[in-house]
Amino acid sequence: LGAVRIMSGPDGLTLPFLPVVEPQGPNAFIDKHPIDIIEAKGFNDVPALFSYCDDEGSMFALKIFFDEKTLETVESNWDVIIPKGVMIDIEPAKGVEIAQKLRKRFLGDKTLKEKCSRIFTDVRRKTFR
Repeated sequence: LGAVRIMSGPDGLTLPFLPVVEPQGPNAFIDKHPIDIIEAKGFNDVPALFSYCDDEGSMFALKIFFDEKTLETVESNWDVIIPKGVMIDIEPAKGVEIAQKLRKRFLGDKTLKEKCSRIFTDVRRKTFR
C-alpha cells in the first residue's frame, strides 16, 4: 500500500464527512471554502450541539491497529501520512517538520508499533480541540 492510497482509500485515515464546496448557484449549500465563510461572517449564528469522547479518534485508526502491512506503511511514510492524517494543508517541507515534532511528542523513542494503541487516537483528538 502506498502512502497516498492509505490516505485516500475507502478505509483510509481520512475523515468520512467533510464539507464539500459546490459551484456557485441558487441551490448551492456551501459555495465557498468554510474558512472563508467563517472569516467573512457569512453564516447564520445558530446554536450547535457538540459532544466529546476521550477515544473518538480510534474510529479513524482501527485499520492501523489490525493490519500489520498498513502499520508498517505508516511507519515508513510517517512524514507524508501524518500531515494529511491531521489535515495539515501546508508546504511539504513544513509538513515533515510538524510530522517529526508530532512523532517526538507522541512516540518519543518508540516505534509506531510499540505505541500504536493510542497514538493516532491522541493525535486526532488533540487536533480537533
